[in-house]
Amino acid sequence: MVCDAHLHSSHLPLADISSGGLFLSCSSSSADWAPLLNDPRIIPFLGIHPECLKDDWELELEELDRILKENPAAGLGECGLDRRFYKLISREEQERALKAHFDLAKKYSRSIVLHQVQASGALADFISGEKPEIPVLIHGFSGSREILKRYIQLDLFISLGPGVHSGGVELAETLKLIPDNRLLLETDWPYTAGRGSTSYKEILNQHYEEISRAMGVDFKTLAWRIRENGAVFTN
Repeated sequence: MVCDAHLHSSHLPLADISSGGLFLSCSSSSADWAPLLNDPRIIPFLGIHPECLKDDWELELEELDRILKENPAAGLGECGLDRRFYKLISREEQERALKAHFDLAKKYSRSIVLHQVQASGALADFISGEKPEIPVLIHGFSGSREILKRYIQLDLFISLGPGVHSGGVELAETLKLIPDNRLLLETDWPYTAGRGSTSYKEILNQHYEEISRAMGVDFKTLAWRIRENGAVFTN
């Protein structure tokens, strides 16, 4: 009965999703929208990853507007800012697209899942200007304590992926800073591998086990807490 707060269930290799769990599955591009909408096992999140923004992204979001109107369970995402692609898709263009995603989320009162790479400060500034009254999830957090505090002040949900166990993040300090009712866990399947794990279920369970040890709580208590937090994103 665990929650995976961010995966790509339509991307190969396909995740072996068990019944009874809560799975927030995101698109990267418009090609993912139909497969996600047709999968009853997951909560679909529809959007355009900054890497996948094309010249006609505004037309794609017009189509997304129509899809959201017809699918009340769907959220927005993943979308966001990614400095790695600024030369191809400028920061200004990425922010325009992100603004359009937020406008749709606000229009239909849907939750939104955000991506950022090397743009955490810019994303925090952007969200501060938006003042969203919808649930907002920062997926795959791996930033500094300072940026984490900014996100928490903005009342955002923070999702941690298996990468936090690699040593690049001060995990104990990070977990202390995140309020219990704002913590989520994710796999980012199939793009984040667990240490020594090969299957989706192994990666997800190993991630929960390591976080439960780091927090000093048992697996079932952690799973219940994360699922309660994830339920906010079921739209």
